[in-house]
Amino acid sequence: MFRHHDQYAVKHAGCGAIDPTKFALKQSQWRVYAVLRFSPRPRLNDNHRPPSGSTVMATIAHPPPPHVGLRSCTAVKVDSAWSVRYRSSARSWAECSIAEAGGTEFERCLQVRERHAFRGAGSKRGWYYFATTRQMKWCESRFEMRALRALDHDPEVAAVAVQPFILHYRDEIGRASHTPDVFVRNRNGSGSVVDARPERFVEKPDFLRQRAAMEETCAAAGWSYSVCSTIDPVFEANLDWLAPCRHQLVDPLGCADEVLAACAEPQRLGEIVAAFPPAALTRPVISHLLWASRLLTDLSILLSDASVLSVPMAPTDAN
Repeated sequence: MFRHHDQYAVKHAGCGAIDPTKFALKQSQWRVYAVLRFSPRPRLNDNHRPPSGSTVMATIAHPPPPHVGLRSCTAVKVDSAWSVRYRSSARSWAECSIAEAGGTEFERCLQVRERHAFRGAGSKRGWYYFATTRQMKWCESRFEMRALRALDHDPEVAAVAVQPFILHYRDEIGRASHTPDVFVRNRNGSGSVVDARPERFVEKPDFLRQRAAMEETCAAAGWSYSVCSTIDPVFEANLDWLAPCRHQLVDPLGCADEVLAACAEPQRLGEIVAAFPPAALTRPVISHLLWASRLLTDLSILLSDASVLSVPMAPTDAN
């Protein structure tokens, strides 16, 4: 039914697969389904390293190119017409100014967009279990889920909210609105906003306009703003391996504390597994400790038995 050279497949409503070139049907009789396309995962090995200077959460801080929506992105200033609308509860909405938004606990608010997963959507949608807060989070695309998983692994993140609010703003073009993807509450109490966009979307004029408004909003509210446009493939491959163990620790051998004590001095992962048999029960414990950052290793290198494990350094007293 699908043609390899086309991104869409056409199916007649209720009549099975039909070649549209052979049948003259009314437009209302056809439904168009978008076909998700995934690029193949890069081939990884133990010697693969990310390019120098690469980061997991890429912040798009450079100015937009002059030929793409520059005029609409430069003259944006927060004024009294700007506001933030959010859902304080399941049955009520609230609205505040940009200055008041800085003191609002958006991590406790509900998402502002309705959850819909339907056939023909341009992205794959679904739930993600956010282990940091033990809550289910709705993701509107596979890339958004991958960005959310990277935040879930970050030990500095205390809580997140997806589609936390709607920003209503006005620029040179006119009035507009934007719903950011994720609001992040860090453990030090600071806030940040993240938009997850693949690289092919970050230079589009509509998003450049939205980004400029969000940068001004976050600066006025005291938050940081970043755009996640790329995730290092080796780091992501390691998260793929660790993520199934992000749930609460299951330790039938009771070896977690002993593993941490053994890694007071750096040890290779294979040596720790051999010291606490059986491996089938020890490896999930190590994976959970790595996910929770109770054990540390260099995740820019593909995990293997040669990976060096260590424990985080205890904070020193400044006095």
